[in-house]
Amino acid sequence: TGLIWSRGCSGIGCADFSQGSLKEDLTRYSWDNTHGNNGGLTSSELCASGTHGETGWRLPHQKQLMQAYINGSFANIADISVWMGSMWSATTVSWNTDYAWQVHLSHGYTRPRFKNTPSDDTNHSYIICVR
Repeated sequence: TGLIWSRGCSGIGCADFSQGSLKEDLTRYSWDNTHGNNGGLTSSELCASGTHGETGWRLPHQKQLMQAYINGSFANIADISVWMGSMWSATTVSWNTDYAWQVHLSHGYTRPRFKNTPSDDTNHSYIICVR
């Protein structure tokens, strides 16, 4: 795909890209900026902000995440045990802009999820960035 993939975001405001090999080493975020872990940034801003010490990163689109699954390259991104959860994509659902697409990278399915439900942890997901 020609993309460079980061490790998963971890810490408040995606302070770093986790080098851990367990899902528990990563932090979950809301798509918008409502979750405390977001540090006031949207998921797209978390990748682009450079607070993790890197620049040029962005949140991948749904099709880019799905292509990583189709190609089997998701297993090269990080330990498969990390990606057993859903990942936010930069793609808003076309029929309802209150939702964005989550991609379950290890199983290859996508689902629309509400962008801002801070009290409902089921709508919080992991973030991986590309450049």
